[in-house]
Amino acid sequence: MRTLILSGFIAAVIGAATLLHLRSHRVPSLVLVTDLDYGQAVAKMYAVKTGIPIRVLYLPPRALITHLKAAGPHPDWTLVWLSSNTTADTLDRAHLLAHELPPPPNLTAVGRLMLPHNGVYVPTGFILGAALISIKKESFIPPPTWRDLALPAYRGVIGITDPSVSDATYPAFASVLQSTDGWPKSKLFLETLRKDGLHIYANMQTTFAALRSGAIKAAIVPFSSAVYNADQVNRNLVVTFPAPFCLLPNVISMARGLPAKLRHNARSFITYVNSRSAQTVRMGLDSRDSYYWPVVSGIAPRSGMPRLNLHDAFPLHSAFWSRTQRTVAIWFSQNVIRTGI
Repeated sequence: MRTLILSGFIAAVIGAATLLHLRSHRVPSLVLVTDLDYGQAVAKMYAVKTGIPIRVLYLPPRALITHLKAAGPHPDWTLVWLSSNTTADTLDRAHLLAHELPPPPNLTAVGRLMLPHNGVYVPTGFILGAALISIKKESFIPPPTWRDLALPAYRGVIGITDPSVSDATYPAFASVLQSTDGWPKSKLFLETLRKDGLHIYANMQTTFAALRSGAIKAAIVPFSSAVYNADQVNRNLVVTFPAPFCLLPNVISMARGLPAKLRHNARSFITYVNSRSAQTVRMGLDSRDSYYWPVVSGIAPRSGMPRLNLHDAFPLHSAFWSRTQRTVAIWFSQNVIRTGI
């Protein structure tokens, strides 16, 4: 009897040790938090190719920032893939992101312009910050520069989504401000637009509805929304890009303080998202975020992307605009909308 009990005890010990050994060699799962609509598809393809499991949490920018800040210095996430580097700079100021991420070796010249000084993110593509969208039948004559919107010819016919309440539209709004003398000089530009009857809408859907109804002749909208709607939704829409062009990268970052194995796998995913196979998936979806320019050589953008001369383009100063977002939002609310926050 004692022999049977002893044998059972030894078997249990061996079984537990085996289980612990298997768990210690299990591939650690990655957790990707993203506001990009192709994140889930790319993660699924990566898991198939590598055998590394990855879970995806899709959140809009404001909810994403709140979620990651709530986790604090003990993150329950591994990677964050963002539509704008302004969000990455906000998270970095909260000391949530790792630094010194290695850039892709085959970055284009434009891609190199978007590298941060501290390696806190890796660019994975770029768009223009904002576009002007109108309807063909309205015969709207677009201005050559953003400053020209303040001319008498555009009084009462321009609309915009309220940037003081929409984190999704703020980077595009910031790109217009950067193109019109920067902050705070661009206050004068905004005050002129307000006096000339700028229409302000609560969300993007209402802005596009106003354009369709004829309440406005043109709208300032984020680049991806403009190009997607003109290519996929309504071919009667015309997208133009007043000068100067302001470049806005989508970027990927890694959580600070990850253990070595998890950090290794996270870097593997960061490398993968700029690969040809990943970008085939990204561009293959009929989604707003699929309209972008690659930042690595040898990969062409999807059809439907506009042809632009980007020699005179410059990146959005994301660190400045992320720090200034609340100041801009309060001023816009109090002086343009005149409701206060």
